[in-house]
Amino acid sequence: MSENVSEIETTENCAENETRTIAFDYLKSHQFRVIQVNGAIGGVSGRGELVMTLWNERKAIPQRTIQKINPDGEIGDELIDERVGRDAMVRELEVCAMMSLETAEVVAKWILKHVSDHRSLVAALKQQKQGCERTETGGEKD
Repeated sequence: MSENVSEIETTENCAENETRTIAFDYLKSHQFRVIQVNGAIGGVSGRGELVMTLWNERKAIPQRTIQKINPDGEIGDELIDERVGRDAMVRELEVCAMMSLETAEVVAKWILKHVSDHRSLVAALKQQKQGCERTETGGEKD
């Protein structure tokens, strides 16, 4: 975004003591999808932008399998020795995100805040559960 929010006219005829606001509507692009992220690879581009390719990791899907045909015409067991596929784990590259270093810092802080909030919630729930267990057993043990 090339303009600073303070440079954008956000409301008409604002009074000096009135709070200024700006609204954002979130629209999904035609390419929007949900992806599983197991890792990232990348670095800084020649233009000084952060380049981050997100990937998911999984066992390779066979390229070809051979199945027996049972006497009744139904498909039977796979002939494992006939399977064709990769002899490796797969890291499927999902998306490459390019951003300024300033944006990368904002995104990193956002991620860390949500991780911290989640950990705090989990810790509070564990304490609550331990308190309930002590109550059910008749108090703390010495």
